[in-house]
Amino acid sequence: MKFQELRQKIVDDAIRGRLAEVDILAHPELIFSYLDTKGQPLPDLVVRTGSLEEEIPHTSGFMPLQTTYSGWKFISTFFPDLTPGSLLTEIQKFLVYERRLGK
Repeated sequence: MKFQELRQKIVDDAIRGRLAEVDILAHPELIFSYLDTKGQPLPDLVVRTGSLEEEIPHTSGFMPLQTTYSGWKFISTFFPDLTPGSLLTEIQKFLVYERRLGK
């Protein structure tokens, strides 16, 4: 969903009285209930394929709100060549990694 569509849904609900401005200001997580991924758990790990060594890794704006606290792994393998085994290897590395979460 594009930002403009999300904004319009929230504005429409506010106009119809379904949502008060105080709700938005007091509960910023309310935004998550308007996203296409509502009800889904936030990802712990995002694997970004096709990241070449000479490039600076980027996320291409992929789920910016949902992945705020996610771990990101950039690998050079392009998606069509990604095997279940190589994905499992990245997940296993992540599972033993001790996340600091701002500490």
